[in-house]
Amino acid sequence: MRSDNFVRTVKPNTLAVMCAMFAVGLGAKPRRGHAEIFSFSSGNAAASASFTASGSLLTVTLTNVSKADTLVPSDVLTGLFFSIAGNPNLTAVAATVPSGSYVFTTNGKTATTLGTTDVGNQWAYRSGISGAPGGGTYGLGAAGFNIFGPHNLIESGSAPSPGGVDYGVVSAGDSNVTGNGGLQGRPLIDHSVQFTFTGLPVGTDLTTALSDVVFQYGTSCSEPNYPGGPPQGPQQPPPPPPTSSVPEPATPLAVGLALLVLGLYFSARPGCAARSLASSFCPASGIQ
Repeated sequence: MRSDNFVRTVKPNTLAVMCAMFAVGLGAKPRRGHAEIFSFSSGNAAASASFTASGSLLTVTLTNVSKADTLVPSDVLTGLFFSIAGNPNLTAVAATVPSGSYVFTTNGKTATTLGTTDVGNQWAYRSGISGAPGGGTYGLGAAGFNIFGPHNLIESGSAPSPGGVDYGVVSAGDSNVTGNGGLQGRPLIDHSVQFTFTGLPVGTDLTTALSDVVFQYGTSCSEPNYPGGPPQGPQQPPPPPPTSSVPEPATPLAVGLALLVLGLYFSARPGCAARSLASSFCPASGIQ
């Protein structure tokens, strides 16, 4: 049969290499974007910033994760500062409201959803900053903080932005109607905003490259700001992995296919099957 002829004509070393290729190929995993999350929690304030690298793209998702109600302007998350090793030349290309979040205004009694998802003409970006809280050299802001101006907007627009708390990020626990007069009539984001950058060097390890992450609230750097760290705070080094573990789904399949090919070979060369494991392949002089 064709399969028998195939096995008879393949040299043992070639067969072993083919089996290894099956195992490696089936066990290979696609490379995924690398994400690094910084967060903090202090009293009623809590936020996170997720940095995800995919090739030369960097995506930053800023989320106000507090479960408390947003009541005053200083409760609104309006800025993020950070540094990246090597100071790559990043260009901000988009600022959007991701699925699950929305822009709204309130009159103190009812809230109205605006349906806006593009907020690039409301948020500013700047690199090469000096004097930012925490020493970050990159910054994003819905307010000016004496750092950003209209020329720093991610997208040009006619609105006098960045300024005030407009398009700042309220908490995930915000009721949307209880804010004081400083929040009423203001367009606000509940509760997440996402930024996209180009220019990240391919292969950047965000785990070691990111630093100086600071979350800024209100309209002035003198208002609350908090350094961000790992999601659960400093952690002890993880224990070493166990010496044996449950194989991944692809592993049994790879081993099974390897054994099948070897079985076909030995069934076609019965003299080989009786040999020890150290000499399981027939010597080249005995191949017919």
